[in-house]
Amino acid sequence: MTGPVKPSAETTGVKAGSILTRHDGDFTITKDGTTLTNLDIHGFVFVKAKNVTISNCIVRGREALGYPLGLITDYGYQGLLITDTTIEPEFPSVEFDGIKGYGFTARRVHVIGGVDSVKIQGSNTVVEDSLLENTNYYANDPQQGGTPTHNDNIQIQNGQNLRVTGNTIRGATNFAVLGAAALGDTNLVVDGNWLDGGHCTVKLQIASTWAETAQVTNNKFGPNRAVSSCPFTAYPAVNLTQSGNTFELTGGIVSPLIKIS
Repeated sequence: MTGPVKPSAETTGVKAGSILTRHDGDFTITKDGTTLTNLDIHGFVFVKAKNVTISNCIVRGREALGYPLGLITDYGYQGLLITDTTIEPEFPSVEFDGIKGYGFTARRVHVIGGVDSVKIQGSNTVVEDSLLENTNYYANDPQQGGTPTHNDNIQIQNGQNLRVTGNTIRGATNFAVLGAAALGDTNLVVDGNWLDGGHCTVKLQIASTWAETAQVTNNKFGPNRAVSSCPFTAYPAVNLTQSGNTFELTGGIVSPLIKIS
């Protein structure tokens, strides 16, 4: 079920009244158990160690480096916890996502901007009690062959044990949640969120011969999307469990449109 409090700018991100120490430059973390706390980071964070914590920070990145990356990037170093942290590019670019990789928990984070707010590319990844909003659209994206960006709040390319729970997710032009199964088998839970925006708001699809199992339950869908009749769509090959999804304004039942792949 959706939680008692809808996540907002007041309940996510760096805590109000915090005194932060400015840090200019990137962090490349190679020591297990490292903690970053109460920092205003004008640079990127590259996690290359286990059980790292980023707490009560602002992560802004810097100028683009010439290739795609996250303001925070973790390619599978397990145990990363990002909590009470604001993630917003100081120099917005078509190259930037908010958080990118896998093996992390993002809790009470506020991600503003980026091409994707969160890009999940592997297992054991959780996004909970957070606010993801207002991705950055670009008419020319080299990653899309020069066509416009495909802006998703959460893009899931593959992974097992993936959980998206209790978040406010809005303001993307493509999808609020895209379960793409583009790089491998995917097992996903989307439960108790407030979801809005996108072309359709939630899309579950399968690429190549990969498999996807998804539980989509107890979410509230807002009124804003390009296709008003498409809050939720899924390919028939997705092993889908869904119930308790409603429209936030009317309380009406949301049923998935089954898209023929």
